[in-house]
Amino acid sequence: MDRREEAERIRKKEIRRECRMKRENQPEKEREEKSRLICRKVLDLPVYQASSTILVYIETQGEVSLDGVIRAAWKDGKTVASPRCHGKTMDFYRIRSYEDLETGTFGVREPKDGCEMIIPDPSHTLLLAPGVAFDRRGGRVGYGGGFYDRYLAEHPGLHTVGIGFAFQIYDTVPGEPTDIPLEQIVTETDRSETDGAETAGIL
Repeated sequence: MDRREEAERIRKKEIRRECRMKRENQPEKEREEKSRLICRKVLDLPVYQASSTILVYIETQGEVSLDGVIRAAWKDGKTVASPRCHGKTMDFYRIRSYEDLETGTFGVREPKDGCEMIIPDPSHTLLLAPGVAFDRRGGRVGYGGGFYDRYLAEHPGLHTVGIGFAFQIYDTVPGEPTDIPLEQIVTETDRSETDGAETAGIL
């Protein structure tokens, strides 16, 4: 590992610590209100309205709650799927209600056995990605497991939106040459397209 790689590794660790602390210290009522604002912004996105399948996450550790999006998508007749991890891989499984979830890997609620695995059609699928931090280029710092990076590499062309609070947005975050930038970032204060949107041809 050279000096640049070591510096980026240390910076990622600092960013994870900073953002996790801010999320954990955020009052629950504030988190809930910001989550509602973020969900409304997502529902207004043309890419949400044009997608028949929405790949969501189930919040943990103070993340933005996507409950508003999930319930609206069910009402809109869209397919809703959330992730389940198997070793170092991750797949999305259809959930028709919260009854389809159980506590699984890392203490996160995951689809139960028997839920249908979704093979996404890139042109009609929107993936809402959690993260520790994001930047305006579409960069994302995750939790270190690489699950989303691998999934996006295995399913190229998916429409992607990073979901986070405003304090999770940085000018730049450390990344790898193989990282796939997110197309848009949505927070409670902003909704912006990134360099990844231009790469995907949606600008």
